[in-house]
Parts: sequence; structure tokens; C-alpha cells
Amino acid sequence: RVSTWRKNIGANALVRLPIFLQQSQIQAQQRIHQLKKIKGLTVVSQTSDHIDTHPFIYVLMPSEQTRDAALKSLWQQGLGVGRLFIHAISDYDYLKSYIQQSNTPNARDFAARGFIISNSHWMREQDFLKIQQTLLLYA
Repeated sequence: RVSTWRKNIGANALVRLPIFLQQSQIQAQQRIHQLKKIKGLTVVSQTSDHIDTHPFIYVLMPSEQTRDAALKSLWQQGLGVGRLFIHAISDYDYLKSYIQQSNTPNARDFAARGFIISNSHWMREQDFLKIQQTLLLYA
């Protein structure tokens, strides 16, 4: 059972949610705009008929090797970068009985070249700038 105290915390957070989502969207759009200036980097972003909540920004590097080099440089710096997909969904052994097996080169490529950048409100602009500068070196 959820206590009255916890219910009140949730209700108060719900009041703040629209502003939080709007701030996240504005911050993400600014960061996406900056990332799209990096030649060779592809930002996977929303279509015009959808509104994303932007917990993170998904980017594709030109190759798995450039993705690995960028992540190697950024991974342990606490900057909010990481991999969302390690494999294409059909390549996970524990899912093989649930998914029709087929050749999925696009999904494998997507997983191999992609990674995420956090859109946290706690990420400082100087940290995002460090990510940008690193991606400029490897994209």
C-alpha cells in the first residue's frame, strides 16, 4: 500500500511535470541543434508530429570504430554517455524463442554505431561542451 505521505509527494510532482517536460524539451532541442552541426554525426530525433520527452539524445557515429573511440574517451568521466542497445533485438539469445529470426543488418548497424547522451537537468553546459568537443574529434 502507498502511504498518504507518498501519495502527496506524487501529487506534488505531477503538478510540476508539465514544466519539467517543457524544460527538458527546450534543453534537448538546443543540444540537438548543436550536435547536428557535427559533420558525420547523425542525431535520431523526433518527427514533426510527435513530442519527445527527451530523457536522452540518441546519436549515430559514422562507424562502430568511431563510436567506440568516442565512448572510450567519454565513458568514465561521469558525463552521462552510454550505450542503449548492445545488440539488435534478434541477437539476444534469451529472446530468440519470442522473436522471428531474420537477417537484420539495419538493426545491427543501429546498435553498433549508436549511443546516448543524457539530457539531465543536472548536466552542466561545460560537460555538454566537453562531449561536443570529443565528438568533433571522432565523427
